[in-house]
Amino acid sequence: MTAFDDIQVVIPAGAGLALPVLAWLVLALVGHMKYPGWRRLGLLVPIFIAVTVALTWAQVPGRIGWMMSRGAMDHAAAACDQLDTGRSGVPYKSEKIGAYTFHHVERESDGACQFDLLKHYPWARSGFLYLPNGSRADGEYGHDYVHLGNSWYYYRL
Repeated sequence: MTAFDDIQVVIPAGAGLALPVLAWLVLALVGHMKYPGWRRLGLLVPIFIAVTVALTWAQVPGRIGWMMSRGAMDHAAAACDQLDTGRSGVPYKSEKIGAYTFHHVERESDGACQFDLLKHYPWARSGFLYLPNGSRADGEYGHDYVHLGNSWYYYRL
């Protein structure tokens, strides 16, 4: 429930839907050959898949995760402490805030606070950005931003 309009959700969701579709096809063929009333029950799987695709496309999982974590994220942004650093000076300790686990939390020079999600790190970078001064997020470092309301943005590469 952490991603919004993000390829990190689309690919696993598509792979996750492939298995039920294949199972449904096999069961539909068996049901058609053995049982005359298979059609009504056989339509449940396509209906569940269509609802799942529609909810994912409408970014419902990301919105639910954000609603569950909004209070904790506001509190963390007010403190915006950096994580402990290891021998190389690179932050290494993950931190759980609400429904999210972050690899890196950092206060920017302009007062903004950046939260890098641990999921898929370091291959795909995504996370949240808090801009307290009312400034607008731009495409810094190639990120795409989704405005979440008030001073919050979700970003991804």
